[in-house]
Amino acid sequence: MLNVAFDTFNYVEIKDIELSLSRPSYTYRTLEILTKEYPNCHFSLIMGEDSLVTLPTWKCVEKIIGHFTIYVYPRRGYNADKTLPNVKMVEPPYLDISSTIIRQKIRNKEDVTTLLPPKVWTIIQREKLYGAL
Repeated sequence: MLNVAFDTFNYVEIKDIELSLSRPSYTYRTLEILTKEYPNCHFSLIMGEDSLVTLPTWKCVEKIIGHFTIYVYPRRGYNADKTLPNVKMVEPPYLDISSTIIRQKIRNKEDVTTLLPPKVWTIIQREKLYGAL
């Protein structure tokens, strides 16, 4: 689905590294593998503030915040620790939407066609993901 969602972005490469890792897979391990595979690249994380709230509990969080920039999109109702090293809050236009909200809307049979690329919505419907018909 990511390949479809990003098919018009020539500068984005989708990797399936985590699919080959033992479960549970951890972000720090994925970043280690990417760094070894692409030693001349700098990797960053992008997450919502709802995920930043739990970041201090992540496995090997010291390795993550010590070596990677984390870009955080604000979320209403969350007040995460923004003083962690390498955390940068972004200030784009605020959209009160997340993947969790989109999945919930699909389960509730609400219209999400303006929130997703058309090809992604087609896959969700075809595969009956998240309770889609």
